[in-house]
Amino acid sequence: MISSTEQAEIVGTIVQRFAVRAAAGSGKTSVLVDRYIRHVVDLGFSPDEIVTLTFTRKAASVMKRRIVERLRDLGRTDDAQAAETGPIQTIHSFCERILRENAVEALIDPEFEVLDGPNKHALFDRAITNAFLASRSESRSAADFVHRYSGRHSFTSTATSHGRLREAVLRTLEKFRASGLQSADLRPVYASPETAIIFWAQQATRDLPEAVLSSSEAALEPAWGRNLTERLKLLGSRPPPWLKSQSHESDLVSAEDTCGLVWLALTAWDWLEGEMTIVQQFDFALLESKAVRLMEDSLLACERLRKQCKIVLVDEAQDLNPLQYRIIDQLQASGEMMVGDPQQSIYGFRFADRGLFMGRCGLVDTFELTKNYRSESGILDFIDAVFSSTWGSEHTPMTLPEEVTDDPFGSSRVPHFEGVELWPLAAKDTASIALLTHQMVQEGTNPKDIAILARSNSVVNLIAARLKSLGVPCRTVGASEKFYTRLEVRDLANALEALCDPYDDFPLLALLRSPFVGLSLDAVTYLASRSPVIEALAEPGPWGGDDQRTLDDFRLWFERIKEVVDRVPAWETLTSLMRDTQYLIRIAALPSAEQTLANVRKLFTMAASEPELNAREFALRTREIQFLRHKEGDALTIDDSESAVTIMTVHKSKGLEFDVVVLPETHSRLSRRRSDIAIDATRGLVVTGMRKPSSAFHIWLSDQQIAKDREEELRVLYVGMTRARKRLCVVVNEEGGHESAASILALRSGMPKNVLPGLKVRRLNDTP
Repeated sequence: MISSTEQAEIVGTIVQRFAVRAAAGSGKTSVLVDRYIRHVVDLGFSPDEIVTLTFTRKAASVMKRRIVERLRDLGRTDDAQAAETGPIQTIHSFCERILRENAVEALIDPEFEVLDGPNKHALFDRAITNAFLASRSESRSAADFVHRYSGRHSFTSTATSHGRLREAVLRTLEKFRASGLQSADLRPVYASPETAIIFWAQQATRDLPEAVLSSSEAALEPAWGRNLTERLKLLGSRPPPWLKSQSHESDLVSAEDTCGLVWLALTAWDWLEGEMTIVQQFDFALLESKAVRLMEDSLLACERLRKQCKIVLVDEAQDLNPLQYRIIDQLQASGEMMVGDPQQSIYGFRFADRGLFMGRCGLVDTFELTKNYRSESGILDFIDAVFSSTWGSEHTPMTLPEEVTDDPFGSSRVPHFEGVELWPLAAKDTASIALLTHQMVQEGTNPKDIAILARSNSVVNLIAARLKSLGVPCRTVGASEKFYTRLEVRDLANALEALCDPYDDFPLLALLRSPFVGLSLDAVTYLASRSPVIEALAEPGPWGGDDQRTLDDFRLWFERIKEVVDRVPAWETLTSLMRDTQYLIRIAALPSAEQTLANVRKLFTMAASEPELNAREFALRTREIQFLRHKEGDALTIDDSESAVTIMTVHKSKGLEFDVVVLPETHSRLSRRRSDIAIDATRGLVVTGMRKPSSAFHIWLSDQQIAKDREEELRVLYVGMTRARKRLCVVVNEEGGHESAASILALRSGMPKNVLPGLKVRRLNDTP
């Protein structure tokens, strides 16, 4: 329900197309719901005509539930039923719906599947491999690129010896596919080193005075950088820093690598989408692309959609990518409300472009929701103090001017910062973070009210392990990526492989040592020296009575299951293994039994969801996923209703709120180093810097990306802090420079000398 003048103005406005800048906790969901209700109740629109787009399935579910409940409370049962099945959904679900309803015009099967998870990752890997193979005969620059960088490891990609090469192609491929461009748009640009350099020069100099620019071909002259520098100085303009390092030789080397890389990425792109079209399985990027093409190329489909979609309400508009904006624009709805907060734009890695929302705000009437109703005033004062100093005029305060009594850095009244705690800790001190959290629980804080929001999955897992060792119940949400490397998952894969091919010694030995069988290490070591192991098992061995009884039991169930393993689905084989062995009983006795059992149950569920796969195929799928290091979380072992500390990444916490928030991971540098490859996909820009010295164009584009990343890191900090309702605990660093969130927070709070009024500093040995 409407609770402020700001909200009432937005809900009741007669403006048809407008944007809303909504601060964290300002009630934007209530405004979206009220605006929806007004369109139905006061303006006579049917729920079928109101497209409401949110960022996640959970957000869409919450929005739909609230709208349906309001309509039912108003006695509008028919409208409530229409809303329940109407277009209140994520943008990907909306794209899927568009394509299914217009399958003939889109030239696709209306029963197409949505591709995600491990199957998608395996398909991407095949696309890149095919591009590598094709380069040998089709592209000299790509073949040279593959030859030059093959065999180089990457610690952030797969475990293969070609990790760096595959990572470069994958990153370029993913960014291009979300850009809104087509591969045909990019091929001429990177047809040769010369065309690439000319394009780079056009983009790099587009903001320079026209008087200093000659034709773009001049960028191919050896002295181009020096000549341009001299012309700028004559005009009294300062040359950009990157221009000083311009070298024709370095530019050519970079352009050669870039042309090879782009050829590989575009070839993989064409193969990937061609394969998806053949099997009629589309990932989210292709869903968006096909929806855009349908709406831009088919007048019939576009007119039909425009008749259906008369009102568009968009949540989290700052997180949309260029393709998603094109979809919304093609609807040409008579009424449009786009709600977003540029200060909470933290999904650049998913190709979100906050500049598009800011541009929209500049084109249409824009309203503001500034008042935060989520957090206590002390927390809001602290957040505003930190970010007003950091962002200056670009920061939108969440407390109204008449409510703020003083800016501690030089205004008229002194605010207080009750509810905020600073934890001065060293980097990566997860032990102290767990101990301080434990201390909060001992003081009476319900674990369920505490959320620890880290920046990385690895820290989430470390803190979870520390808390468990202290006896503090906790759960990780969407963070762990270890599922496919868990011992229990490997046990099951080894069992399936050994049953399918008993003459494969490695999985058979692993099975014999696992809790499925439990053979002693001495016996397994002896068998490992006798190949094939399956035949050595039939012979007498130097083992004692326990090992002999173990092997006798093993032969009984192994032979029975092996006889039918090729004729039944994988889930049936897994069922037989659970029924005929002591595996579940044995793992239930392990220290981590709860998580282990949950993971076994999860793998069984995954097998049951693909009944067409037999044991051999499912085991191969599991091995491929381990090889690709697909990120899959452990099964949840604690229900949401149980009293447990929640541990997740800041990105996963978006849209949530908690009584107590702990921000532990604040020591990383905000400005990262230049990466090997600089990409601005929306402009079609790629510049490699894999060979030194780097091209001036690589320095230019990398520095732009570094600046963007730094600003996004600050926004991640802002999002984490604004999740807190009553208590905010942030790790700070009293020493060092100002390039980390920890040092910025220490500086803004006056540490170590003058702590802001009402602010608490808690160290490990402090008593409450």
